[in-house]
Amino acid sequence: MAALALRAQKRALRRSMDKILRAIPDESLNVQSERITGHLLSSALIQRSQNIALFLSMPTAEPRTDALARALLERGKTLFVPRIVPADEVTSTSAQATATADDPLTHPSSSSDPSRALSPDPAPANNMQMLRVRDVADLESISPSGKWGLREPDPHGREAAPPGTLDLIIVPGVAFDGSKRPKRLGHGKGYYDIYISGAADALKVPTLVGIALSEQLLEEGTIPVDEHDRVMDAVVTPLGFYPEEPPEPAPDTTMVEVAGWGAIFSGLF
Repeated sequence: MAALALRAQKRALRRSMDKILRAIPDESLNVQSERITGHLLSSALIQRSQNIALFLSMPTAEPRTDALARALLERGKTLFVPRIVPADEVTSTSAQATATADDPLTHPSSSSDPSRALSPDPAPANNMQMLRVRDVADLESISPSGKWGLREPDPHGREAAPPGTLDLIIVPGVAFDGSKRPKRLGHGKGYYDIYISGAADALKVPTLVGIALSEQLLEEGTIPVDEHDRVMDAVVTPLGFYPEEPPEPAPDTTMVEVAGWGAIFSGLF
């Protein structure tokens, strides 16, 4: 019953936010988006991040990201854009991967020759992948498609971001709240929550930053969440980072420690 009540609360808040966001004048959308873009591009976070995932915005009801995407590419950043994988594609690709793995001629076992084993790259089970956009011309060639009219890259011949390679994910949302770790209200499909959970399982955890129009930042405690909802490291609004710009992560010393122990053991034997 608690889960049903939570879903009902989220649906009600989405409906309320939808009315607010669709009433925002086009001029306000442009001004707020320009300010959000400016805050991000002038930040140390962007300067130190190389592999960045960014959504391509819809025409209304959210910050516009075209100028940000173009600027990131012009600065030499490696840009990845989300693509929702159709359910039938996940099913067919997974079946093909299973058949290939069972065929000793095309997928030799690692025990026979690990260097020759093929690794099928099935569409992720969470139905979302991050695909690389090569340059500005490539970015401008992406047009709306699919069920919701999203701008998504054609997957053919594109590199998908492997787990643990993204430095930063810029996350869309219907709304965010004013918590120290801002909570996010998504569109209800769970794509980002599941993708981020998978990324968090990797050795390198990306920084998570939402971007929000001023109307999308709500009071702390306004957004109902459960254990599956991912919180943000910060949110960027027209006024800047909230609550503050995420600091640089501490260096991962795991491999240094392992290497140090290896040197000690090698000296003993």
